[in-house]
Amino acid sequence: MGVSELLPAVAILPFMLYQFAGFGTMHFIVPKRLNWIINVAILCLIVASYVEYREGNYILEKRFAALLVVIMAVTVLFGVLKLRQMQDIYYANCPPKDPKIVALGDEQQRGQIFPGKAPVHVDAG
Repeated sequence: MGVSELLPAVAILPFMLYQFAGFGTMHFIVPKRLNWIINVAILCLIVASYVEYREGNYILEKRFAALLVVIMAVTVLFGVLKLRQMQDIYYANCPPKDPKIVALGDEQQRGQIFPGKAPVHVDAG
């Protein structure tokens, strides 16, 4: 095994640690247990595919890699649809904005209110 074959592990390890620590975005979409199951399955499929490649069993390597791609594609599709649903719920529940109030710039858009700067009302006229 050459040193360059360890490079994928250098990329995968921090990602997995990041996911298992709960900092990934999947914890917004799926329960914690399912998040762990998905991440462990991804890690196992990566390792299994690599082991089969090293042993020269290319049929199993292709099957593991194909399963990995399918699981990741389904996860991404589910995640996008779930986040879209969450965004729609947020927009349905957020209060409507007053069309007469004009934004005063970046300070007001970030929610920072400074003394002496009140919202400006304009005539709809």
